[in-house]
Amino acid sequence: MTIDEEVDLGNRAGRAYITYFKAYVDDRYERLYEQFKTTDDIEELLAIKSELKAVKSIENDLLSAIDTGRLAQLQLERKL
Repeated sequence: MTIDEEVDLGNRAGRAYITYFKAYVDDRYERLYEQFKTTDDIEELLAIKSELKAVKSIENDLLSAIDTGRLAQLQLERKL
């Protein structure tokens, strides 16, 4: 991937995170926490943990793309 493509991907990831995904993640974390507080069922607890790991993994990937885009932008600015 070129530096320009990394910048573009980072920008698009940033817009997606700010406009949609951050609110979704915050809501899912809150709902999962509420489920966690009200259950003693092992299967449900394992399901909560699995969903939490999946959401966190996607969030980390998105934030990583944003950071990579920022670093690529800095590289471009230094070349000028």
